[in-house]
Amino acid sequence: MIVYTKISRFSQCATVFFILLYAGCGMGGKPNRVSPEMKPVYNYLTAANARIAGQSRAEFESDLTFLDAKGNRISLLGSAADAPSWALLDPAQDKTEGTSTERLYREYQLKAPEQPVVVAVIDGGVDVNHEDLKDLIWTNERERDGTPGVDNDGNGYVDDVNGWNFLGNVNGKNVTTTSLEVARELSRLLKKEASEGLSESERIYLERVRKDYRDRSDGYRAGYEKVHARYLELDTALEVLRKEGLKEESASAVSAIESDNPVVLEAKELALKYLKEGVTTAKLKKSMEWFRGPLDTYFNLDLNPSAIIGDDPERMDELGYGNPDVKTETAAHGTHVSGIIGALRENGIGMNGQANYIRIMAIRAVPDGDERDKDVANGVRYAVDNGARIINMSFGKGYSPNQDYVEAAMRYAEAKGVLLVHAAGNDGQDIDVAPHFPVKPASAGHWIEVGASSEKKGDYLAASFSNYGQKTVDLFAPGEDIYSAIPGNGYMPMSGTSMAAPEVAGVAALILSQFPFLSASELRGLLMETVTLYPNLQVIRPGTDTTAPFAALSVSGGIVNALSAYQRALKRYGGQ
Repeated sequence: MIVYTKISRFSQCATVFFILLYAGCGMGGKPNRVSPEMKPVYNYLTAANARIAGQSRAEFESDLTFLDAKGNRISLLGSAADAPSWALLDPAQDKTEGTSTERLYREYQLKAPEQPVVVAVIDGGVDVNHEDLKDLIWTNERERDGTPGVDNDGNGYVDDVNGWNFLGNVNGKNVTTTSLEVARELSRLLKKEASEGLSESERIYLERVRKDYRDRSDGYRAGYEKVHARYLELDTALEVLRKEGLKEESASAVSAIESDNPVVLEAKELALKYLKEGVTTAKLKKSMEWFRGPLDTYFNLDLNPSAIIGDDPERMDELGYGNPDVKTETAAHGTHVSGIIGALRENGIGMNGQANYIRIMAIRAVPDGDERDKDVANGVRYAVDNGARIINMSFGKGYSPNQDYVEAAMRYAEAKGVLLVHAAGNDGQDIDVAPHFPVKPASAGHWIEVGASSEKKGDYLAASFSNYGQKTVDLFAPGEDIYSAIPGNGYMPMSGTSMAAPEVAGVAALILSQFPFLSASELRGLLMETVTLYPNLQVIRPGTDTTAPFAALSVSGGIVNALSAYQRALKRYGGQ
């Protein structure tokens, strides 16, 4: 802590400090000796190198992996952009705990259905122009071909060509970042306490919410400090090397620097530890922005998104609020999810999605922050009413003040035969005990709750961050280091149950495309009974240091398997 404090103070004017030092005494002097003036820099660099040298690989990766508001893991480490996704590989043939999807495509002649399967993605938006997605975006033809500014299909939503944005207003202004539900709930309780008082049970609840609010805000600020510290390390090392002639921030350029000066050697060692892993100051700056920007909104007790949207926040069943802009500044998560479900296969670019023969319906209801119950419920109803067969929901939160309205929408989807796929969350918790909203309605035969698994069979087959539950989580799917699309024709790895849920939604869509007569409950049952099982495998229970049978972490006890599901359907229903 003392070292960090000194370095933080020193780094506030790092550039000026270096210029003065170098101009005053230079980096010369006797070989292999450090001048007194450069001793603080040398000590800082050696301490950073020693810290990294003392880490395990897992600790190093954790140090360069950061969480968004939903707990999704975003890694700054480089990845092999041209490598096939491990998530689609086969446990038997590839020794990788994937979904066996690529093997299914290799071994069977799949055919295009009469109609593609419409998968609604309720998320933060989708880049509908992405090179790997643009040809599979759902299109409302009556709105596309109709009169602009008119509700041509009479569904209550004007110009909804590719879906709907419940987080904007009629003038095209959108909510991008908003508060977390814990902040909204704390604000509500404090206002009630001031105006009319609280009952004893409400006071107890208030204290729980207040503690949760404090813990969440402190944790997020700690995340910012962590990435800031990593940025200072790399930037300091590069500043030393620039004085030695470094012209570009790359591993090859740093490797070419030659010197016997101890400060330079330490700087070179430290810079290479980052750059060889694909970590740059630009990436670290971007991560700092991810943390710093939302801090003023996530925990803002006075934020009111309805001031922008123009809706009545107390009227749950309000129709038509929002706008048709489904691609906004917060579309990275939804674009990544959509790519996992169905990025164009074998087109020579990007990556392969799970399913051919689909259309992605983009529904924007999840801002950077926590989604409102109203928008989730109305997004589900919009998807159902406009032809979605499957709805992916890669979001969740710890509070749901209007849970009844959300559950009514889920029941509506069940009545209409729509399969709901929901991410279990990233808190490393047993959600049999700690609910993760929206929760599965009791005895719901149209809902799949998904935990995240990792690449290799072993202690950490259940991803360390994943929620689990022998009664509430239905199955697991690949959710760690999943490579997929991001806006602007880009690609990057992300981790989280947000990535695992679309793996399942994609498998479900693939099976449904070949057996379109399946009901939501039949499709769910098929996926549940054909999971890859791991009898007797003990794993680290997520969020703990203790072990548990992998089979005890979910209802099915296994990982979704596209090949097995297809083979079972083929045996049960015959060739279609």
